[in-house]
Amino acid sequence: MKVTIENKKGLNKDLKVFIDKKTMNTHMDQRYEEIKGTVNLKGFRPGKVPKEILKRQFGKAVLQPKLYKKII
Repeated sequence: MKVTIENKKGLNKDLKVFIDKKTMNTHMDQRYEEIKGTVNLKGFRPGKVPKEILKRQFGKAVLQPKLYKKII
């Protein structure tokens, strides 16, 4: 993970975080496995939703909580 901080005018700063694709995919797979047991989708038993269906349904939104913890 690469973090850059750019000073802007006054007290403003820009924070840019770059994460390589391999790390991102690893974290996404872990997160899909975590939510797999709690997601209730019509047509699937609890905990039995395929990862591809989860990807299509939720996309990268599943990473937000994990990314915030990692950055902070």
